This record gives sequence, C-alpha cells and structure tokens, in this order.
Amino acid sequence: MPKAPFGRRVCAGLAAAALVLLATVGGVGASGAQQRGLYVAVGDSITAGLGASSVYKSWVELYYGYLQSNGSGVADLVNLGRAGDTSTDLRSQKLGRAVADIDDTSSDTKAVTIDIGINDFPLDPNCPTANAPACPLTANLRATLSALNTALANDPGDETVQVMEYYNPDIGTSNESATRQLLLGSDGKVDCSGAGAAQGLNDLIHCIGIELGARPIDVLAIFDAAGEAFLAADHVHPSDAGHLAIAKAFGGAATPTTPPPASPLTLRASKPKLSRAAAGKPVTAWMLVTNAGTGKGVKGRIACQGKLSGRSLRARSHSSSSSGRSACTWQMPAAARNKQFKGSITSRFQGSKVSRSFSTKVK
Repeated sequence: MPKAPFGRRVCAGLAAAALVLLATVGGVGASGAQQRGLYVAVGDSITAGLGASSVYKSWVELYYGYLQSNGSGVADLVNLGRAGDTSTDLRSQKLGRAVADIDDTSSDTKAVTIDIGINDFPLDPNCPTANAPACPLTANLRATLSALNTALANDPGDETVQVMEYYNPDIGTSNESATRQLLLGSDGKVDCSGAGAAQGLNDLIHCIGIELGARPIDVLAIFDAAGEAFLAADHVHPSDAGHLAIAKAFGGAATPTTPPPASPLTLRASKPKLSRAAAGKPVTAWMLVTNAGTGKGVKGRIACQGKLSGRSLRARSHSSSSSGRSACTWQMPAAARNKQFKGSITSRFQGSKVSRSFSTKVK
C-alpha cells in the first residue's frame, strides 16, 4: 500500500485518472465573439505539480504548452489540483467548479484532465482495496466522468477523452508488490473481465473510462521501465523526468507560452449575513461578491474559516453561485451554547480575492 497520502502538502496526489478532452476548432459564443480555448485540470498533487523542480516542469504545464502549440486552440489553463484529495473530495468539492468552467460561455473548453483515486486507500477507511464493497471509488469515478460528459455535451467542438492509469510509487521498495496488487488486482493485469480481488485501481480507471467513452493511457509500464529515475526525492511524486513522461504520454510536452499580463481584477463583497446560530444546528454565513469594474456577481473559489471559543471548527460545506452569493456552513456542536463563534469567508477569482469576517454568539 502507498506509504502516505499523495501530496498532503501544497497541491494534490498522484495521477489516478486523467481525463482529457481535445477540440480542434475554436468556438464562437452567442454574441459572435471568438471564445478562448480552455484547459481545465482537476486532481491532487500530481496535477498541481508536486515533485517537479518548478511549476513549469509539471506535467500539466508541459501538456498545456503542447496544447498551446499544436493548433488545438487552447489559450488558457485553470488548474484545480489540490493536495491529498480523495475521489470523494473531488466529486463533492471540485467537480462543481470544473463543470462551471466548462459551462462558461466566454470560453470553449478543449481539454480537461483528472488525476484522482490513490489517496482513497490511506484516507478513506472504507477503501482497503479499490473493489471493497463500501469503497465509493467506483461510484465517484462514474459520477465525475458522467458530469463532465454532460457539461461537455453542451460545449462547442469535438472532444477526445483520455484516462490515465497509475504508476507504482513504491517501485524499488519493500512495498512494491503490495502497491502493484492495489493497482492491478490479484491477477496482476488490467482487464475488464476480472471481478472481486482481481480488480485493482487501474482496472477500475481503465474499464470505467472505456464504459464512458474514454481511451485509457497506461503510464505504469513507462515508470516501471525507468525505475526510480522517474520518482522525486519523496519517492511518491514524479521527478522532472517523470512529469515530462506523463505529458508525452498524453500527447506531447512544450514550455507554455506566458500570456500577456491582465489588468488586476478588483472584487467587492457585502457584509456577511448569518442564519441563527444555535447549539446542535448548522449555521450559514454568506456574502455577495461582485466584480468592482462591472458590478456583476462573481462565482469564485470559496474558503471558510471558523473558530468556536478560539478553537478551529471546520466548515461542513461551502458554495458560490453566478449571482455572487458565496456561503459557508458550519455545524454547531451540541455543547456550543453561549459560546462565541467567529469566522470568515474568502472568495478567490482570477488571481484576486476578497474576505469578510463575522462574529456571533451561539444560542
């Protein structure tokens, strides 16, 4: 079994399922304006580039550079990679943002990549193996791919879908055989006829990908051939050479062209409004976030912070809508009565952010 969650640091875990959708012709929006080609990357630390010596040597950036240069029309990249995410985290917290980016009529999504799944083993107690009855991995992969397919069906252009199977991060260690069995199942191979213990993580990625119209990409053999040379010093994430190999497996690698600097965007936020804070009940705080230049609502990435009598309290959920409504919800413990609850909501959009704080007494 992998010795630790992939990327419990800054970005997001190993490449488990990478879904890529390519279009060859730029779209035109309802207004007649040319839409900019978009590449959306979703995943854990591999997507965010952990292991690479610089962000520009990560496989997502290299693949982005390739898409910029191969005539696909890709001009912009949105990287939603986050450290340590499981398939449940992606489905519940990142999928909505990815779908929103695809649905944005100002862009024509041409590529989407996903790497997810290996963190389910150490972080989800229901997943001692990929095929464990209570493990949500299979359902999460199907739901994620299906939601992306639905969004892409309404997006202009043709798409090609690729799903990436995992490499073995424990190659050359005492855990090599155990991790290989997690990836390939008890039969030691990827196929769609096996069942039970014969189904590993790569079997699920491969077969669910085909089921939903994707073409699997095998990087396991590539990393096996290179050995530890493709692994970074942490022996978990790819080295520069490993990131380059992954990008090439998807189609190619090139240094991305730096876009011209954009004018800084200024965000405005209203004073937070709160629902009644009661012990044992959920409390929601929300604010309206707008583009200061246009006055229009902004659907951003939301971060929530909360403290109950000075102790951190993790938000239960958060959301953002195109109207600009940005909300966070916390569950008040039963023993919270008469305690002070303080928190903040932060919205990030196109490199800018705005935060608002609040304080209330729990009844």
